[in-house]
Amino acid sequence: MTSLTEFLENYWRSLGDRRAVRKSRRYPPISADRFRPAAKPVGSPHRGTELINGRIRLDGDVMDLGENPVWALEPRSARAVESLHGFDWLDDLAAEGSPASRTLAEHWTFEWIDRFGDGGPGWTATLTGRRVVRWLNHHAFLGTRLDTESRTRLETSLTRQIRFLTWRAETAPSGLPKLEALTGLAHGIAANGLRPSVAIRTARLIADWVDRNIDAHGGMAERNPERLAKVLVLLSWSAEALRVAGVDPDPLFGDSMTNAAKTLRGLRLGDGTLPRFHGGNAGPTALIDHTIAALGPPDSTGTESVMGFARMASGVSVLVIDCGPWPTVRPSGAAYASTLAFEFSSARSPILINAGPDTTSDGRRNEEARSPAAHNTLWIVGGTGTAAGDAMPIRPDPPTWITTDTGRGHFSRAFVASHDGYSSVFGLVHTRRLELLDNGLTLQGEDRLSSDTIGDGKGRRRRTGRRSATGHGFQVGFCLDPSVAAELDSDREVIRLTVAGGVWEFHQSGGTLSLRPATIIDAEDGTPVETTRILLSSRILEYESVIRWSLIQTNRHRMLV
Repeated sequence: MTSLTEFLENYWRSLGDRRAVRKSRRYPPISADRFRPAAKPVGSPHRGTELINGRIRLDGDVMDLGENPVWALEPRSARAVESLHGFDWLDDLAAEGSPASRTLAEHWTFEWIDRFGDGGPGWTATLTGRRVVRWLNHHAFLGTRLDTESRTRLETSLTRQIRFLTWRAETAPSGLPKLEALTGLAHGIAANGLRPSVAIRTARLIADWVDRNIDAHGGMAERNPERLAKVLVLLSWSAEALRVAGVDPDPLFGDSMTNAAKTLRGLRLGDGTLPRFHGGNAGPTALIDHTIAALGPPDSTGTESVMGFARMASGVSVLVIDCGPWPTVRPSGAAYASTLAFEFSSARSPILINAGPDTTSDGRRNEEARSPAAHNTLWIVGGTGTAAGDAMPIRPDPPTWITTDTGRGHFSRAFVASHDGYSSVFGLVHTRRLELLDNGLTLQGEDRLSSDTIGDGKGRRRRTGRRSATGHGFQVGFCLDPSVAAELDSDREVIRLTVAGGVWEFHQSGGTLSLRPATIIDAEDGTPVETTRILLSSRILEYESVIRWSLIQTNRHRMLV
């Protein structure tokens, strides 16, 4: 629910935007030939083909366009409006690159100019910043076949939007929306050759944004890996544009980008994707590759712990584990309950992944996406008795403490962590131990619920205000990547996983083993995809309950890694 303060902020911001739109009409068109950004891998050819065939994906929903322009749609959510008026679809049409996609891009762009060129829902600082960046990035794609009149119309609209940003970029909402607006302004300054003082002020505003949002280690308070990747991309684009405009970015730019790139390297799995934590998806792998490569080779220092995540890597296997506090930039009730969850890949094959964020237009998966059951971790289920596979998971409280320890054995790397998210209600502490053999072919785990009580032995007593957990069910779940085929053997003791790199076997002791249907969010188009979850179910004993499990590769296929 929007507070009165937020309502007033939005009202005055909207009023200022409308005034700036009217003011921008005074300026004649200026050629944008001064700045031509290099082509970047930002779109999806697959989504581009769908657009040509009359289908568009918005907030996880597939919508049929038929012969109508995209502007004939009635967006169902604010995110859909942002996607349309931010011209996200232009990236996809440019990636597809055929004459048909070029024609469609030109048609929809000029349709936008006709409908909204003098004002409308797309005229906010953030969306205008996105639009300016995309129009300049794809200027050759859009403008190659235009006649003089059409080119003038395009440059007139682009000039107005750039002028609009000179007045409104600074007023964009804090966080990523403001950086998008400032990145668009930096591009516009380079393209239109605006006064050096405007470029200097923009560089200062971006440096201030970096100082407020990126810590000294290259991380962000919201602990969303995909969001950090977007920030790094925008900062690199802004730095490029400011240099073209004749302004050397603040040294803070370079340091922050270097540190953010180092953090992202530490978070990436074997196939180059990012782990799905705290509202982030797997990220644009090709664009991240392109951006990190442009920053130069990594330094030689390690990346074992970054942004509240721990990394374990042996052989060709990689784990990324969430062992940090819940993000404080959003209300605790909206944070993702992923403490001690992990993602696991071997070579270029993702094996165990989290479900990913809610991308639906109506937020119908919101609570499900934030639940511990959407992550590869342990959770307590409601009710006592047998832990049924469809029992409702109980959301833990934000942990007040998390302990972590790492070490090496003779032939393995080990990680042990605990948190007290279930302590205030049930008096229980979750401890997870992970051990990855040096050859990367065996992952062993142990999940333990132990009583957080006062005293020892017969003198133990439960802290006041806590209800007994004895008899409650608890579960440990592992969501499989959709590319992984799972089969439970006839004795229901072993699950065989067929992966591109070989065959793995999942064993366990202490619980009941089953396979359950699950849903993840596809990283490519944001739509729900059906997959399978390995589920271990048991009941909580009086003081301590343990489930042990292992994932062992039994047959390696020949493959390029």
